[in-house]
Amino acid sequence: MPSSIYRSLAYGHTCFPSVILDVAHYFLHLMTSIPQLSACEIAAQICRKEISPVEVAKSLLDRIERLNPKLNAFVDYQPETVLAQARAAEKALMRANRLSDKYDLGLLHGVPLSIKSSIDVGGHLCE
Repeated sequence: MPSSIYRSLAYGHTCFPSVILDVAHYFLHLMTSIPQLSACEIAAQICRKEISPVEVAKSLLDRIERLNPKLNAFVDYQPETVLAQARAAEKALMRANRLSDKYDLGLLHGVPLSIKSSIDVGGHLCE
């Protein structure tokens, strides 16, 4: 759905009921896949609870599994560790939301990252 149509729906320029607005927002969200989002966009969606850190990690791991055999972009690939860290990030978010403490987590909390293999990081291969 073009964004101009969504904007006209969202600002009430037509007489669509709110349920149609919700459906339009849902499909607009689906049109942008997680791997195409920037780190800031992922962080914002995590903060708004539109996606979870586990959902992000699974999406990116699926993409790595699909493309890495051709690209060979990841030398040290640890999906179990990534998922464990994503689950921990999600638990921290849930705990922080109960305590009204979410700003102590950091702006990019729950956003996965990759580090170039020439940088020495404990527990990972370094070339």
